[in-house]
Amino acid sequence: MQTSVFDYLSQKLSVTAIPGYQIHISPHKNFQWAHLVLYASKSCSQYIKRVISEEGLKVAFIKSRTRFQACKQANIILKSQGEELELPTDINEDDQTKTSSYRT
Repeated sequence: MQTSVFDYLSQKLSVTAIPGYQIHISPHKNFQWAHLVLYASKSCSQYIKRVISEEGLKVAFIKSRTRFQACKQANIILKSQGEELELPTDINEDDQTKTSSYRT
């Protein structure tokens, strides 16, 4: 399927903006990497970045809602465990801008 110039540019801009979010916004939230820590998968921002790159913005908006709900649940589970968990050692290099452990 051919994409329009607008779709292409908005997709590229979105993918480019995610590292800025990871560096400047994500560290200031009250939780980080909950989905990554609990399920040993990509962080939510890395997941959304991949979906945008491969499937476009429209699909990413749809899939992001489900992913963010799963991340919220992961945060609740981790908080209920009440312990500090170390991040997996095989994380993606783009995610290394965040802290080295999950803190509740």
